[in-house]
Amino acid sequence: MKKNIIITVIVMSLFLLSHSIVLAGMPPPASFAGISTPVPDRATWVEEVLYRVELTPKKLMITVATGGCTDKDNFHVDVNKDVIGPSPYKVTVYKVKPDICTGNFEPKRLSFLRKELGLEGIVEFTVRNRIGNTTQHLLAAHP
Repeated sequence: MKKNIIITVIVMSLFLLSHSIVLAGMPPPASFAGISTPVPDRATWVEEVLYRVELTPKKLMITVATGGCTDKDNFHVDVNKDVIGPSPYKVTVYKVKPDICTGNFEPKRLSFLRKELGLEGIVEFTVRNRIGNTTQHLLAAHP
């Protein structure tokens, strides 16, 4: 019991620290949420082919291919607000960690809070990703 409380306090402290660093304009720490998973080098990120994109009042939802181990932590949603003029923001979904499983080839729906992405309120943006069913998992399942 005491061990669980200590672990919870450590994880929460690292979470708060990482968010305060981002708010201060500093680069994020070299791990996701303070856990020992290294942040992948941006050069290895892959622009994901999406099955579907949906915008709800509170979420940006994407549907992606999976081999069975895909979750939200496999992706980074980049919101480019450095647009001059009336053009909308540009959103790109990158796969930052590959899904190496091969058991489930059904598309998976993932959601990201619009507020966390900086897309809250009335907003207009373009999604730069391709839409289709040509991801690595579908191609592996249907040669």
